[in-house]
Amino acid sequence: MKVYSLIATTAIAALALAGCNKENAAPATDPDAGTKTITVSISGASLTKAATGGEDPYTENHNFTKIDLYFTTANDVVVLHRTIEAGDSDEWTNIIDATKGVRYVGLTGVSRVYVVANGGEIEVPANGENMNDILLEMKNYAATADQDVIPFIGGDNDITPIQDEIATDFTGTTIDPIPGDPSTVEEGQQYYTAAVSIRPVISRLEIDKISVQTTGETEQIEGSTIDASYNGRKFKVVWENFKPVLGGIYMSNFYAQWNPLPAQTAATGLFATPTGMSGIANGAWVSLDTDLNVAGLAYYSNWNGSSYDQLFTYTQTAEGNNTVYFNGAGETPKCVPFNFLVNYDVHETAPDIASNPIINKEARNHPTFHFQFQYTGDNGADPDYTYKAQELIEGEWQDLDENEDVLLYQALVGDFALAVTPGNIYYANVVQFMEGDEVVDIQPGKIYKMDSVLITPANLTTGTVAPAEEYNVIVKVKVVDFDTINVTPVFE
Repeated sequence: MKVYSLIATTAIAALALAGCNKENAAPATDPDAGTKTITVSISGASLTKAATGGEDPYTENHNFTKIDLYFTTANDVVVLHRTIEAGDSDEWTNIIDATKGVRYVGLTGVSRVYVVANGGEIEVPANGENMNDILLEMKNYAATADQDVIPFIGGDNDITPIQDEIATDFTGTTIDPIPGDPSTVEEGQQYYTAAVSIRPVISRLEIDKISVQTTGETEQIEGSTIDASYNGRKFKVVWENFKPVLGGIYMSNFYAQWNPLPAQTAATGLFATPTGMSGIANGAWVSLDTDLNVAGLAYYSNWNGSSYDQLFTYTQTAEGNNTVYFNGAGETPKCVPFNFLVNYDVHETAPDIASNPIINKEARNHPTFHFQFQYTGDNGADPDYTYKAQELIEGEWQDLDENEDVLLYQALVGDFALAVTPGNIYYANVVQFMEGDEVVDIQPGKIYKMDSVLITPANLTTGTVAPAEEYNVIVKVKVVDFDTINVTPVFE
């Protein structure tokens, strides 16, 4: 099949509908009554367990292989479903050109219009069926799936009657969608304009680079932040040889399905973050449904049957005090991606996708990401990994005696002393994104680019955790249109 690339300047596609030129008839009181002639035009939207070398990133150039049009009654019963395959036909080339369009004549009983581009695994409602038969299931949109399977959806449930139309403005092509029907262009009695914005049904995280800070130190710690009795004293913690095995990256707090049409429904089937140390075992989630608990969708891991091996085939490299575990930069960029559903109002026509209403926004959960590390030492941490607290005394940093003031010492190094856990497993949990100094509010149709993740020993916990109100590490991310945003992760 020939595929056409639609390069978008924004994250939406505009759909314009207009009538043909003839004597104008007043719109019927019954929104479904009368014969209508509707012109449609669409502009494109920018949109196994083993070691991995990374996946291909999505781009702002989106390939549409087909477009499904649904003309429905006011009750969203399908009057006419029409599929337009990508190719050289006049119908295809004109419908994706917002300056032209395709004129569909002789449509009766039509009050609403819906558009689905690239339906993928969607079960398509037939004529006489209801639009709520469309169900989006996350199992069909793994991050390793081709970008062209991601559906773009939109609709107009309140098309606007018009009383004046200029025939010379129409330069597209005319289609009689119901061959054999006696309707003609001249017999269309009512003229309407509709506006439909189609948007991708998923958003996406792409991690471009992952490193650990092998050797480092904290910023200066004011003694008064520990206890008033230490006011005026200054401390820091230094560490060396932090280099655990990165065995997996997992996603939780995501939705399994969404019924987008015609009502404004919320996504359902939330897989909430399991807390504690038992949520993940043998390289997969313990309690996630089988059809979602697969590599490339809910996780990437490299479990060898008894322990974890390094997740990436990438050769680790030193970069200053850091060790780079994965770097997707190069002539053929790679990334570590995760897709997730973000429900939105499919009827919204705002040109700015960020202003598009998100259904049940307050109750909607932010996906959480878990970097899983394993140490090979007998007692938890690798014996080569060391840390110590120091105090600034007369302009020089001097080691603190851990036995002199045990409470002070433990308060300083507590985040760096890794407790013994089953299997010596630890997690760095990303529970929020930041863009600059602002918290990122997850939006539909976005690609969140995590340019670099840097993990320190202080980020590790003994289990997966749900989002909390306080965070101790920030990682920045950038957002792209599909739309792309550079963001930084916030660790619990």
